[in-house]
Amino acid sequence: MSNYMMFNNEQIKDRNVNELLGLCRGITSDGTVNKEEATYLHQWISKNKAFLDDPMTNILFKRIQSMLEDNHLDEEEKEDLLKILLEYTGDNGPVENITLSTLLPFDNPPPEIIFFKKSFCFSGTFAYGPKRICADMTKRFSAEISPRLIWQTDYLVVGTVATKSWAHSNYGRKIEQALYRKERGEKIAIVSEDTWAKALTALTDSIGIPEKQTMNSKFTNKKASVAGWFKMGSQGKVKELLEDLGATTTKKVTKTADYIVVGTEGKHIDDFLTQYHDHNGTIITEDDLLKEAQNAAHTVP
Repeated sequence: MSNYMMFNNEQIKDRNVNELLGLCRGITSDGTVNKEEATYLHQWISKNKAFLDDPMTNILFKRIQSMLEDNHLDEEEKEDLLKILLEYTGDNGPVENITLSTLLPFDNPPPEIIFFKKSFCFSGTFAYGPKRICADMTKRFSAEISPRLIWQTDYLVVGTVATKSWAHSNYGRKIEQALYRKERGEKIAIVSEDTWAKALTALTDSIGIPEKQTMNSKFTNKKASVAGWFKMGSQGKVKELLEDLGATTTKKVTKTADYIVVGTEGKHIDDFLTQYHDHNGTIITEDDLLKEAQNAAHTVP
C-alpha cells in the first residue's frame, strides 16, 4: 500500500472515530440510554467497518453487542451502557469544559505497579504536574522512562486530562498502540494517573523520596543544541531529555555546542550537515538520542 493510501485510510478512520464520539456524546447528553439508541449505535458501528481495526472502537462494539444479544436492555444494562459511553467519551468527570481521558482501555482491576527496573511511558496531561515531573518522580525509584512506546514498556500511564494534540478528543496514538499490543498478547499495562499516583504515594510514605538520579551518558557535562521537527514532540521535550542525560542545552544552535540533535521530520540529515558544516558540534539524529537514553537508563543503579 502506498504512503498516500495509508495516510488517507488513517484520515478516514480518524474522521469516523470522531463522528462516533459525537454520536456517543449526543446519546448521553440527557443522562440516559435506551434500547433504540443502543441499537442505532450498534448498527452505525457495524455499517462503518472501515475503522473497526481501531482497538478502542472494538472494545465499545463488543460491549454493546453483548448487551443486545437477547434483544433486550434492562435497567441495569442501561446504567452500565451509560457508564461505558461516558468512559469512552471522557465526559465522566465533574469539571465542565474540560475533556478527560477515556477510561475504557484501563486495566480492570488495576494492576500492581512495580517501579524497580520497570519501563514507563506517559501520555496526556497530568493533574500531578508536568510530565517531566511525573517522569522524574518515577525515575527516582529506579524505573526507566521512554518518551514513546517501546517493546520494553511495562506501563502506559494516561493523564487525567485529554491533550489537545491527541488524534481524538479523548485518546491518542499511544493508547491505540498499547491496545494493539494487548491484542497481540503482549504484556503492557494501561493505567490511569490516579492508579500511578496512589502507587507512588504508597511508596513514598513507606520509604521516602530518594535523591534525584542522574543518568550518565555521552551528553553528561556537555553543551547541546537542538534543531528541526521531532517525532517525540516539541524541541522543549528534546531539551528535557538531554538535560536528564546530564547535558546543558542552549536556546538556539550555537557553534560552541558539543552536540546538535536534529529532528528529521520533513528534512534529511544531509540538509543539517550542510547547514551546520562550520559548527564544531557532532550532529546526531533523534533516533540516536533515544538509543542513548535507553542505554543510559539501563545503567542507572
